[in-house]
Amino acid sequence: ALGGGTLEHNVSGNSLFRDDTSAGYLRFGFEVLGESGWGGGARVEAVASDDDLFVSSGGTPSTNSDGEIFLHASKEFGSDAFRMPVRFGLFLRSYQQEANATDNTVTWSNIGPRLEIEPEFTLVRGSLARWSLFAQLGAEIGYTKIDTDPSTDTYTASMTAVDLGVGTRLQFQMVELELGFKNRSLSFDSSDTVNGI
Repeated sequence: ALGGGTLEHNVSGNSLFRDDTSAGYLRFGFEVLGESGWGGGARVEAVASDDDLFVSSGGTPSTNSDGEIFLHASKEFGSDAFRMPVRFGLFLRSYQQEANATDNTVTWSNIGPRLEIEPEFTLVRGSLARWSLFAQLGAEIGYTKIDTDPSTDTYTASMTAVDLGVGTRLQFQMVELELGFKNRSLSFDSSDTVNGI
């Protein structure tokens, strides 16, 4: 999947790090389900912003990126009129902020469990095609390691993420076309204090 949208970054108590800019989205994944409805898969998602983040807030122009790998087991419930895959597994995420002029970076590396449900309602079904509406709700919590370049200290924290998606699908036998909207919110707690920082 390919998409476009907006990346917004906010730091509590610091107006220089509150801004949004255009961003691109890429997703690749696969999932295999047996006749019992059990299976599994993997998904890779990536977001990259334009290079003008924090310009309008008076901060240092930056480029932010977010990448996630989700390895999961799957169970599909329901029938053809209504089906709902449930996915549970492990995610690995890297969220990075890079100052354009200096290449100084801050990287939040995360790992933890993720749960996702995706209810889907069939609107029209024929012998060759199927049209449906779907929603997607995902949630994750994770351990976070924060690194800087140039290197200073390594900090640790925790994070949560929630995402919500809605869209429509048109399936022709083994080919499936999808159009949708997705909103993801990441929240990082303040890190543990290291050397007074």
